[in-house]
Amino acid sequence: NNELRGSLRAAFGPAAAAAGRKRQQQSALGIGALEELNVSNNALNTTLDDVDFDALGALRTLAISDNDVRGTVPTTIGTATSLEALYAHNCELSGTLPQQMAQLTRLQQLTLFGNELDGAVPPLSAALNTCELVINGLPPGFDNALTCDAVQPPPPPACTARPLT
Repeated sequence: NNELRGSLRAAFGPAAAAAGRKRQQQSALGIGALEELNVSNNALNTTLDDVDFDALGALRTLAISDNDVRGTVPTTIGTATSLEALYAHNCELSGTLPQQMAQLTRLQQLTLFGNELDGAVPPLSAALNTCELVINGLPPGFDNALTCDAVQPPPPPACTARPLT
């Protein structure tokens, strides 16, 4: 806890990302080179829309848990294709997980419990080894706490050989 307060927009929003791209052209490091962002356990009052995922091409870990991060998971999260870990538990996220999460093929760890998520879970990375999420609004009799086995896509069909004709 660094007692950070406010929004992520000033540090990681579109204007900061544009400035970061300009700085990156001038130096080897810039916002696009950021691999880990851990702002968990602070007093942030923000949304994930405040993060310019397009500019964070090297981001492997995003940890924003235990903050007032409200709203939905934006479709732009699908552009964070280097993302291996997303920790956003105990926030105020709501709505349905976007289909673009299927583009996160390197995602190995996902924690989204303690939010107000609902709806269908999109296909998630087969690389997932930690998956903790709670989906609200499922019909009675369904357990709303999903595990990796429940959200991983089925394995691809086996290839069969056929004789050449």
